[in-house]
Amino acid sequence: MKLNARVYKKMTGEPFLTQDIDGRVVEFHKMDDSPFLFQYASKGRFAIWASDGSDYKVLIESTYYDAMESFYSEGVNRIWLNFLERISAINKRINMIFIIPTIIFYAVVAFFASAYFQEQIFVVLLVLLGIIVITNSIQNRVIGKRVKEENTKAQDEIRKSDRRS
Repeated sequence: MKLNARVYKKMTGEPFLTQDIDGRVVEFHKMDDSPFLFQYASKGRFAIWASDGSDYKVLIESTYYDAMESFYSEGVNRIWLNFLERISAINKRINMIFIIPTIIFYAVVAFFASAYFQEQIFVVLLVLLGIIVITNSIQNRVIGKRVKEENTKAQDEIRKSDRRS
């Protein structure tokens, strides 16, 4: 899953830490040395995950990393990587469930409306647009709910692994 692709591309310097987690490379870069410091740190975001779809980079503010270093151990990062991959799969699956039928439905109705209801084509297309907005809203709600559930599972797993340490 591509994640914060613009940030990923701009992180070209040497990482201060590299982890190989189950064949996935996670590089840590200091936010202090990047053009993103003000953009993210001023909003309270001290760590930004980014990915090109296969490898990951974490842009992290130095003092935050020093205080939270154990939170970025390989074990915890393995949990987060698995979480990111699960939500990517969920997102793809739900998008396919909603988008493909919606496009087919829209195309079929638009075709029939243009062929048989030319006087009402504007109204038909307006109704279709409303249906798409409603479908998109439902899709976003379903994805958000599933992501929240997966996030809770990942946090619980991190808590359990922290107790074992």
